[in-house]
Amino acid sequence: MLTCISIAPSSSRSLLDAAAENFGRVTPPKKGLLGALLLTQASGERVFEQIKVNGSIGDWQTEPVPQEPESLVARRGNVKIAIVCGPAGSCQRGLGSARA
Repeated sequence: MLTCISIAPSSSRSLLDAAAENFGRVTPPKKGLLGALLLTQASGERVFEQIKVNGSIGDWQTEPVPQEPESLVARRGNVKIAIVCGPAGSCQRGLGSARA
């Protein structure tokens, strides 16, 4: 399961807790990742970099993914969630609206 988000540094821990709970509701327990969060950052935001440097978010431990500099795995016990970072997209007014 994938979820796309934008977060503030102070909400990272509660976000992972909520994600684990929500992913667990729809994904049967198994080995491997429970789900993946696609983190978007606006220009100048450095939430992902802060998480990467700290190595943990509350009781979640984070570890880099080899050869994937924009990816981390957050782990709490046997629960693992991937965090993948990318730039925030922008769109013009009316993009996605039906046009005749």
